[in-house]
Amino acid sequence: MSQTCAPLHIGIDLGTGSLKLTAYARERAFSASCGYDIFSPEPGIAETDPEAWIAALKTAWLAVRAQLQNAGLPIELASIGLSAQMHGFVPISETGAALHNAILWADLRGAAYAGLYSSLLAGSFDRLMNAPAAGLTALILLWMKHHEPELYAKTHSILFPKDYLRFRLTGDIATDPGDASASLLYDFRACGWAEDAIEALGLDHSKLPVIRDSFSPGGVVTGKASRETGLPEGVLVATGSADKACEIYGSGFFGEYFREAALAGSPAKGIISHQTPARGEGMNSAPFRGHDSDWQSPKAAQVSIGTGIQVVIPVRGLAPYEPGLNFFESCVPSVRYRMAAMLNGGLALEWVLSMLNADWESLYRAMDEGKTRLPKDLLFLPYLTGERSPYQNPDARGAWIGLGLHHTRNDLLSAALLGVACTIRLGLESLGVAPDASIYCVGGSTRYKAWMNIVSEVTGRALFVTDQPDASVRGAAAIGRAAAETGAFDAQRLPAPLETTRIEAESPAWIEHYYSRFKSSYEALFGGHE
Repeated sequence: MSQTCAPLHIGIDLGTGSLKLTAYARERAFSASCGYDIFSPEPGIAETDPEAWIAALKTAWLAVRAQLQNAGLPIELASIGLSAQMHGFVPISETGAALHNAILWADLRGAAYAGLYSSLLAGSFDRLMNAPAAGLTALILLWMKHHEPELYAKTHSILFPKDYLRFRLTGDIATDPGDASASLLYDFRACGWAEDAIEALGLDHSKLPVIRDSFSPGGVVTGKASRETGLPEGVLVATGSADKACEIYGSGFFGEYFREAALAGSPAKGIISHQTPARGEGMNSAPFRGHDSDWQSPKAAQVSIGTGIQVVIPVRGLAPYEPGLNFFESCVPSVRYRMAAMLNGGLALEWVLSMLNADWESLYRAMDEGKTRLPKDLLFLPYLTGERSPYQNPDARGAWIGLGLHHTRNDLLSAALLGVACTIRLGLESLGVAPDASIYCVGGSTRYKAWMNIVSEVTGRALFVTDQPDASVRGAAAIGRAAAETGAFDAQRLPAPLETTRIEAESPAWIEHYYSRFKSSYEALFGGHE
C-alpha cells in the first residue's frame, strides 16, 4: 500500500471542556476540536450533557474528514483509540440510557463524604493508595446514594467518560485499570476492584464495569453510532485509558519503563496480551513487583500544564502511600505512576486573564522585549478551587498579596504566572524529583517560551519542552492501533519521543526568598500539610 493510502488510526481525547480528534496517516496528522458547556448552576456543581460529547465528536470528525478529502486521502479507518478526563462518570440505565448529566472531576458535592470514607477505610490506604478528595468517583457515588437515592437505585452501570463514549460507539460496557484505579475503589495489590472497600462504603459492586486491559478491543462502531457521529461503521475501537495514562504513553518519554514491563510479562516477544492473568478482568495472580524503589529520587518527571497541573513519575511496583499524592495505573500492565496534582493551572490563569481583560501574547511579547519585569514584591496564590497536592485542602482560596499603588496590570499577570510556577515547584519537591532529573513539559501553553523561562527560573531546573500539545490523543491513537494489529501492548510499537527544546533560564537570586514567602503566605492563611 502506498504512503498516500495508509490506513488511518484515530485518537480521541474527551477533555473537560472540549473534544479533540486526530487522524494519523503515517507521518501526517489531521486534527480538529470542538468545545461544550460545563453546567455549574450552583457553587460546587460541575456537569456536562453527554449528548454534547457525541455532538462534539460528530463536528470534529466531519472537520477532520474534510481535511483528509482536501489532502486527497481515502477515508480508510483502521482503529479508534480513546482518552478522557478522569474520575467523573455517567450513570446509565439497564437499557443504556443516560440517567443524568455526566458528573465531572471538578464537582465538589462529594467532599462532605471524605471523612466518612477515611473513617471506614482507615486501615486500607496501603492498598487503595489515594486519599479521598472532592471529585473522585467514590465520593461522587456516596453523594448520589445519599442525596439522589432514586437515581442511584435506577443506575445499572456507571461509565467513566471515555467508557461512555466507547459504549455509545460500540455498545461495550467495561473500563480499564487506568480509570478504575482513579476511583478510590481499586485495590493496587489485587489489581482489581477493592471488594471490601466497596462493601464497607455500602456501595453496589454490580454498578461498576468490568476491568479490562487498555489495549484490548472494545467492539466496533455500530450502524446507529455511525449515523449519530458520521464515523464509518465496523471500525474497531480500543478499550482505551484515562487521559493522563494516555499522555504518559503518548509522549514517548518513558519507553524504558514500558519495555521492561513487557519483557517481564512476555520475554519472548515483549508483548502483553489482555488475555493474560496480569490484567484480565481485574485479576493479577503474578504481578510484576520489581523496582519498588522507582519513587525514590526519580530521575525523570513529566509536567503537564493545562487546566490543572500534573507532575508525574513512572513507578514499577508500589510506592508508599502518601496522602498528598496520587497513585494510578498506566495503560501498560505493571507500570504505575505517582502524581502531584495541582488543580489551578490554566484554570487560574484564564480567570486572571478574563478579570483583567488581557491576553498572554501581549504580556509575553512585552517580556521578550524587556518592557516588563517580574514583580519581586507581589505574590499570587492561585488556589481558586482549593488544592490537592501537596495540601489536600478543598477550602484554600486565591489571593494577591502585597498589592501597592505602583503595581500595574502586567504586574498582576506576571505574579499569576509566578504563583502557578511555584505550585509546579511544589509538585516536583513533593515527589522528591532528583535535582539532575530530566523534566519533560507537555501541554498547550508550553509553546510560550517566556512562560517556560519563568517555570525554569522558579523551579531552578532545565526543562525539555515540546510544542506538540497532543500527547494524550497521540497515546490514544497508538493504543487503538495496537488493539487493531495485535490486541495487546507491544513494546516494539511504542510511540517515539516527542521532539523537545531545552529551556534553561538562570534563576535570579530573589527567587528563593520569593518561593519561601509563597509557601509561608499559604501556611499563614490556610495552615500547612494536613
